[in-house]
Amino acid sequence: MHTFAYMAISIAWLTVLSACSMQQRTDTRDLGEGAVLSLTLQPFPLLVGQSADIYATLRYQRAAGTGCRVQYRQFAVDAGATDTVWRDIPEQSRSGIYKIRGLDFNREGRWRFEFNLECGEQLVRRGVVFDYAVAPE
Repeated sequence: MHTFAYMAISIAWLTVLSACSMQQRTDTRDLGEGAVLSLTLQPFPLLVGQSADIYATLRYQRAAGTGCRVQYRQFAVDAGATDTVWRDIPEQSRSGIYKIRGLDFNREGRWRFEFNLECGEQLVRRGVVFDYAVAPE
């Protein structure tokens, strides 16, 4: 009887974990010279009127890319708009993870995120692009 109960609890827990993992998406760009930028959107898929958290994770030579200046801009590509303002993203306790909290999407279509990365005096990369679709509610 206990084995059945443990199995049922395990299946329920796996179902919860798999549902959580479906609510985010991560894409990665190789920046060259051992640098990698991963972008995680949560929740995913993106919907009009929805707010999302965005995590930009910077790795350099397989270690956290800490102490860097990371900037982003976003815009709806289909609307012909471009955002000319670059915004700084704060790093989360020297972990190489830079978090944008509560980004809103006000129209459906293709959206673009662009990033500039600067570590010390060196500009690592300018204009790293991630494109995503935003669906109607």
